[in-house]
Amino acid sequence: MRAQIGEKDWAEITPVESLTRLDRKAVNAAIVFEQGDGGAVVRASMDDDMADALLARVCTDWSLPWPAPATEPSSLDKLTLEQDDALREAIKPHIKAILGHNAPVPGNETPTPASAS
Repeated sequence: MRAQIGEKDWAEITPVESLTRLDRKAVNAAIVFEQGDGGAVVRASMDDDMADALLARVCTDWSLPWPAPATEPSSLDKLTLEQDDALREAIKPHIKAILGHNAPVPGNETPTPASAS
């Protein structure tokens, strides 16, 4: 699928349906919870790390003058904040799928109170 990143630029993003277990493992590796003396610690960079891990797997092409993240993940560091925000928006469904927050689909609809047993 093609996602707009700015007024004239675009990125090719692998569809959510194409995600694999390996994609999930790559994103989950970026999620780190630490237990400190004061309780659980969540790194502020976790969202960045998750987005980087996923974009390096699903952003296969783009109109920008650097190699796509699937080829060269460090290209992500050259994005403007506006471009980065647009790419993060484009992969929200991917992140939700990886975290197990899939939207209901016809074969897996959410039961209504009347239909739940």
